Amino acid sequence: MKVGLLRADSRLIHGQVITKWLNYSKANVIIVVNNELSKDSFMADIYSASAPAGIDVFILSVDDFMKSIENNNFEGKTLLILTKDVETIYELYKKGFKVEHIQLGGLPSGRGKKQIYKAVYLDDSEVKMLKEICDSGVYIDMQVIPEDTKEKFSNLI
Repeated sequence: MKVGLLRADSRLIHGQVITKWLNYSKANVIIVVNNELSKDSFMADIYSASAPAGIDVFILSVDDFMKSIENNNFEGKTLLILTKDVETIYELYKKGFKVEHIQLGGLPSGRGKKQIYKAVYLDDSEVKMLKEICDSGVYIDMQVIPEDTKEKFSNLI
């Protein structure tokens, strides 16, 4: 198994993901890791239907994703892993999921959030979580679309 890209993007599977990030990551499997969505079969079907033919889509809770990794369910596959938020990435990190690179995409504004980069807004707790991950040696950058210049997370905090 290879992780082509682990991306936090509140919209999950959308046009830019399908037309740009899927090619960029060279993935043949999209995995959405989201505890709530994994319990909503109707919405999971909608997200799955938006993927191009030939691309497998899995909507998994954090625990089910970790079990799938432990069981080598994605052996020989290249994954595009999408989360809706920083908290899910942090939960994966705390449960021992190893990744070298995390990309932050569209994370919307909200109460207590500050614009860090273009369409990336974070609150203090999210910055703290990402800093902990970054300090462990994981490279984190921000890039809304592939044509944007990547901005290193550690340069902006």
